[in-house]
Amino acid sequence: MDYLTIEEISMNAHPALSTVLYDGWVLRFAGGYTKRANCANPIRPSRDEIGRKVDAVEALYRAQSLPTIFKMVAHPDYAALDRLLEARGYARESATSVQTLDLAAFVSPYASVASVSDRFEPAWVTGFLDASRVPEAHRPVARAMLSLLVPERVVVGIERDGEIVACAYGVIERGWLGVFDVVVREPYRGKGLGRAIMAELLAAGRGRGATASYLQVVKGNEKAERLYESLGYRESYKYAYRIG
Repeated sequence: MDYLTIEEISMNAHPALSTVLYDGWVLRFAGGYTKRANCANPIRPSRDEIGRKVDAVEALYRAQSLPTIFKMVAHPDYAALDRLLEARGYARESATSVQTLDLAAFVSPYASVASVSDRFEPAWVTGFLDASRVPEAHRPVARAMLSLLVPERVVVGIERDGEIVACAYGVIERGWLGVFDVVVREPYRGKGLGRAIMAELLAAGRGRGATASYLQVVKGNEKAERLYESLGYRESYKYAYRIG
């Protein structure tokens, strides 16, 4: 599995508001809402001198009143940049496991309990924002990012008493189903709704032609790690953020 493929399609699945391409690096800006949408992604080797290039990246983020963040894959291609950022005092945060699953081997043990759509309906968006506790200041950006999604999507939700209480969405590109924002409202946690949402999403993605799935889980999120392991996901590679 080529990690660059997942790096590319995961950026498409979580679009920033603005993007700058710079000598093989993808710089993303979204008003500070999520690290993934507000970081530099060094996905191709540099031709420019790396120290000068980091200076230029820092200036671009500073002009947007944002911290400079680099998404660093645990791969030898990133080693020289990682050493430079370490020397400049960049902290390492949010170690994350990228995990994959062969959908041909997935069998759902659950009857359907969720709604499935190809659109982000207003009730779903409200439920997602509430369950994720997105601050009011970031909600317009979060809504805008969802509206900018170009690839095919699968939107799944579970409703109780007229409200979305559990939700997730998937993005299908190049045969991959990317899984994003699996969230359950706090009063409904521990009732199996996260597993039900995942089962529904994986079944729907496979029904739409996806042959494999990927997701990203922050290391130490034990409940999520156990859930994904039980569904058959296995780690393919890791990344973390360097934050200046």
